Amino acid sequence: MTVPDVDPREFDRLLAGLCDVGLEPSEMARLNQLLRLSPEWRERYILYMGLHATLQNTMGGGRAAGAGDGTEAGYTRRLRLKLGEGCRRWAAISRLRRVRLTAAAIVLLAAVGAIAGWWTARRARLDAPVDRPIVARASRGSGVRFDADGLTVGPDRSLRAGEYRLLEGIVQVVFRRGAEVLIMAPAEFTLSEDRLLLRYGKLTARVPAPAKGFTVETPSATIVDLGTEFAVEVDRTANGEVHVFRGEVIVQPRSQTDVRPVRLTESQATRVDGASATPSGIDMDATRFLRRLEEPDTEYARLAAALNPRIYLGMEPTTDGHSLLDAASSRAIGRVAPGHGQGQGTPWFPGRFGASLRLRGPGHGDYALIPFRPEMVGETMSAVAWVLAESRPRWASILKRWGQAGDNSFHFGLYLDDGDLEIHTAQADGREFLAREGRPLPTGRWQHVAFVVDRKVLRLYRNGEEVARADHPGLRPGSLPSIGVGVKLNVKGDGPDPLDPGYWDGRLDEIAIYPRALDADEIRRLYLAAGDNGSPEPAVDGEGGVDASRGAGASPPQGQPSHESARITSMSPPGRTGPKAAATPVSPGSRILSPFSSHRSDEVSHESP
Repeated sequence: MTVPDVDPREFDRLLAGLCDVGLEPSEMARLNQLLRLSPEWRERYILYMGLHATLQNTMGGGRAAGAGDGTEAGYTRRLRLKLGEGCRRWAAISRLRRVRLTAAAIVLLAAVGAIAGWWTARRARLDAPVDRPIVARASRGSGVRFDADGLTVGPDRSLRAGEYRLLEGIVQVVFRRGAEVLIMAPAEFTLSEDRLLLRYGKLTARVPAPAKGFTVETPSATIVDLGTEFAVEVDRTANGEVHVFRGEVIVQPRSQTDVRPVRLTESQATRVDGASATPSGIDMDATRFLRRLEEPDTEYARLAAALNPRIYLGMEPTTDGHSLLDAASSRAIGRVAPGHGQGQGTPWFPGRFGASLRLRGPGHGDYALIPFRPEMVGETMSAVAWVLAESRPRWASILKRWGQAGDNSFHFGLYLDDGDLEIHTAQADGREFLAREGRPLPTGRWQHVAFVVDRKVLRLYRNGEEVARADHPGLRPGSLPSIGVGVKLNVKGDGPDPLDPGYWDGRLDEIAIYPRALDADEIRRLYLAAGDNGSPEPAVDGEGGVDASRGAGASPPQGQPSHESARITSMSPPGRTGPKAAATPVSPGSRILSPFSSHRSDEVSHESP
């Protein structure tokens, strides 16, 4: 018989109450219910009551004959005891009591051992792997860590039926009929045959034809697959969302009333309220869900690799979850350092292609670093990346390598609180050079960014177009042993700068560093290689806002500046004209508010070059 799922502390409390002060009728009914349900609870009851009776009799529960006799005769008989007889009797009683105490201790130890053994055996029976069939296997993972109190992956990567709590990382689960489910931490879920119960967390599922009918249950709905790829997210208040990338699913809300199911097809989504189980249509958002651990083979990746980078971080999640995979050398390099505060479970989020590295900004202090090699930087250098900013923190960094004063350094990121894209370099002789775009980097959308340094010019690019330039004598290697990714490192290069860390808030993807100056055509080709999956900017209306009625690339109304001309004029800060105005070299004697030095208000003479 299956042992009922009852907290043993409740059973022990009922037994203690029965033996001490008695039980209320409702409590007695509950105890009787438990005793009827399982012979194992009855066995525990007998052991407990036997232990209680032994202790009661041994520790003074029984009384000597005549002790309660209140008659005068009884009293007289006690007075007639001779002194010697009394001594012998009390000695015998003392010996008997010692024997009883010894026996009671033996019985107590035996009873406690029996109860402990019974409970251990019960838990072993409940948790025994042979009682839980294998229903899936973990085909791949990144930084996976399960709660030690729950089930985990077997030595052969097997996953048995039961409940799992994924604390960190991403695990790819393959069911026996072929359904593949990617689960991101934090998540709590239960596995059974061709079925997954998601209590909270986020997953994506790819279901081939043989596995049609695969089911995902949530606290607010049941999702039945009809041969598709879809995503499910459940928050800790039981609100759930279903997003369909392709194919079709049936969403049946869990409701006390008769609620019709929702049929979702490609590019549709719904939210099911956890309290009312009411479905509500929402926009499908593929950018929130990681769909596979492997990086896709894209035209962009092929072109970026063909240009021979020294380092190419495609941001494919690594097995350990805290190193970066360099596609140029096929080696794991550097490290990802999670910050403080509530953990996000994994740093790998949906990227421009495949996965990206998500950093949560100053409030958490996430960052990464990669080792620097002198051959990365000669007098010429290029760096390109796809970035998505969730906000624009002060001096936010994409790539930064800034050492002590007198070192050769560069900062590729955002300028101060203005939040516009910039490339800023420093020479060993104290000269600094920078090129700024002059308008804030858009948030919430992927942007292709790049800088190029040759022996004469420093160039800055966004979305395939040059947005700023400055005269520049070329770079030198410098001494810092690491390059910060999403952070300014300290002078040792092993952690964030304690004063001005410049944390990035958002996602970084497809970071490539080249030891030569890419030309404008190569930068443009890289941007265009994104194809239809790109992140073009929306058209801009006459008031400077987004005109949702026109698609990206649409011609502006007559009399308004084109999108491209708006780019060119935005290269200069307000009040200046021409690209050189945003790219003036800084003389050694000048003081500016720099993202690399220790900022003090008394050092500021002006905030723009």
